[in-house]
Amino acid sequence: MKNRKVWFILLSMLIATALLLTACGKSKEAAPTQAPEPTKAPAAAEPTKAPAAVEPTKAPEPTDPWANVDPSGQTVVFWHQHSRAREEALQEIVQAFNDTNEWGITVDAEYQGGYSDIFNKMLGV
Repeated sequence: MKNRKVWFILLSMLIATALLLTACGKSKEAAPTQAPEPTKAPAAAEPTKAPAAVEPTKAPEPTDPWANVDPSGQTVVFWHQHSRAREEALQEIVQAFNDTNEWGITVDAEYQGGYSDIFNKMLGV
């Protein structure tokens, strides 16, 4: 097993070295076959007109995909793993939400067992 680990490390180092050398290799640019032509002095620039005033365009309003969704009267089932005092505190929080939210959403908190129980229920097992 130890021998196999050593070979794996050596192979990994060999691959990393090959990639590094390939990335850092010298570029082989073609040598110019002719001497470059001398550059000419630029012609005198003609005066340019000032650009016309451009009206700033207004950015389009972002579209909200949830703008037309009305959550009023919906019920949300909340599976939890809390018991005893923590479940009582959770039920108080849920009741306060149900009594005060402006959309009339109802949360129904249901004990479903431990984390693994909830996980399996979410998988449909």
